[in-house]
Amino acid sequence: MEDTLTKATALLSNYRGKIALRDRKIVYYLLGAGVLTFLFAVIIGMVMQNTDRSPWFMTAFIVCLYLASIYGVNLYFKYRSSYEYRMSQFLLAVFCRVENNRLYLRHGIEMRPGFLGKWIEFSSLDVGEYEDII
Repeated sequence: MEDTLTKATALLSNYRGKIALRDRKIVYYLLGAGVLTFLFAVIIGMVMQNTDRSPWFMTAFIVCLYLASIYGVNLYFKYRSSYEYRMSQFLLAVFCRVENNRLYLRHGIEMRPGFLGKWIEFSSLDVGEYEDII
């Protein structure tokens, strides 16, 4: 079992924790970009205060542009994270199936991937009725 868990850990090492780390970085970048955008919008509003046009129009336009870009970035990375979760789940499911056929089903044990590929479940099978379970 230890050999199997070591192989699974090595196989999924590209996915482990990278999605959470990327999501945290995105939040920090969006917060930093938000501060810079709002400062830029305030400065533009102050510069346009001496003109004939309304100083709030350009400020509101910049803020709305920033909010639209947040929506786009969030949508893109949500899709990307979903893709990576599915890939890690599929990779672990295929690995469990191969290990089941190679070793575990002969001994009455079945491996299955857990929720989102975060763990592996081992369950005991009653193979009394079925001699050739593979």
